[in-house]
Amino acid sequence: MRWFLLVIILIWLIVAILAVVVVFYLTKNPLSFSLFSTLAPPAYILYRITKYLFRDNMDFQLEAMKIQMKMQKKVRILQINKEKIQENH
Repeated sequence: MRWFLLVIILIWLIVAILAVVVVFYLTKNPLSFSLFSTLAPPAYILYRITKYLFRDNMDFQLEAMKIQMKMQKKVRILQINKEKIQENH
């Protein structure tokens, strides 16, 4: 499904660029370059997909550190609760 979306977005980008060129060629009107705004949505979606598909190693290390910190926090909370229970008995 991701590849289908990626292909659709790439086709959208190519068609949007070609549309601007064709409209400018036919009309010779510089306002036709305002059609370049149709490139923004697929370009942003393409950026997000490529960022998701081609993550660098630093992202994985950051996620691992976050998981470690959560586990350490849980262990600390369990130790504190255990100490409180022992103090009450």
